[in-house]
Amino acid sequence: MDNEKKLCGIYMRVSTEDHAREGFSLPEQKERLETFCKFKGWIYVKFLDTFFVTK
Repeated sequence: MDNEKKLCGIYMRVSTEDHAREGFSLPEQKERLETFCKFKGWIYVKFLDTFFVTK
């Protein structure tokens, strides 16, 4: 198996203020995604989108 480290990007965003209140906050996403990348042995960079989508 290939022993090279994989590089990946983390994309975090919250579409609405409701998402932020219901456990989909940016800090929660960051923690979960970083934990997953570390578990997989991936090197990650962070990308952040702080815009809210409106209907």
